[in-house]
Amino acid sequence: MYEVMCVKDKGLDSIVTVKVTKQHNSVVDGVEVPPLDKGTAYHESLHTNRVIHSHREDTLESTVLVLNPVTDAKIREQIQPLLDCDCFDIGEDDTVRLDIEEVYLEGDRSKTSYARGKCPQEILDILTAKFPDEDHSDFTLLSTAIYHTVLGEDIITGFKHTHNFPHQRCDEGIILCISRKFCLESNNIFDKRYLICDPKHHLLPDECTALSQSVNKVYDASFIIPDFYDLYFTGDSDYVEAAFDLPHRVGKHSTYYGATVVNDEIVRVKQYCYDQANTFSNWDDGIRMAVEGMDSSTVFQHID
Repeated sequence: MYEVMCVKDKGLDSIVTVKVTKQHNSVVDGVEVPPLDKGTAYHESLHTNRVIHSHREDTLESTVLVLNPVTDAKIREQIQPLLDCDCFDIGEDDTVRLDIEEVYLEGDRSKTSYARGKCPQEILDILTAKFPDEDHSDFTLLSTAIYHTVLGEDIITGFKHTHNFPHQRCDEGIILCISRKFCLESNNIFDKRYLICDPKHHLLPDECTALSQSVNKVYDASFIIPDFYDLYFTGDSDYVEAAFDLPHRVGKHSTYYGATVVNDEIVRVKQYCYDQANTFSNWDDGIRMAVEGMDSSTVFQHID
């Protein structure tokens, strides 16, 4: 089940914060039973008689962008991966970090991305100090800094509500979403646009499926970056790790990959690990729903 916590009207669309709740099977004296209602006399009797039992539920708050007018059907479509999963918990012995949306690994480097309301203050302080004119109020996701081997400096990544809404396109193709890249040494900004692409790519093994290809958009003509793009894909983890000589790293819920391409050569492969279901943990379904929502009558907004 889910509960709408907040709706912020942004004109064309609204920022909707929802709380999704998943109940675990309850256990009474070692036997699984239907979820216990804490307000019943039966539950009270378990405490009175000191009967061993357990009951717990996991909740996850997520923020989604919904095209106005906001309807229950539109909200459900956005959060369906969260509603479909069995639970947010990944094991009785593990602590679920519901503040962490994504963990990205590249060799011995790592980047952690947080939901906007749960982002460590130090990340916000860095952005405020280095980019005082940038509006940080509507981020869906913010990451820790990580060294970008092609650009040669540390980068913080953010996804903004106001940059992401359905049916955008640019000269290079149809846009799935956009992230903003903050370059911490040069104090420059550029956007990465994630485009719909063919599922097969000549640089990927046949066993892998391409999901998106990126294009970079630089707004300051004096900021020159190398010509590169990223290719995001999925595949059996054992096969991908062997094909690209990667360490064994998988998320407990899902794992995806990103390859950086320079001069038609893959120069690095990134592993994206998700330990629980969240808005970002199912790339396949997200892209499928985006594509299924388009047809010959779809009107696209063209952006430069």
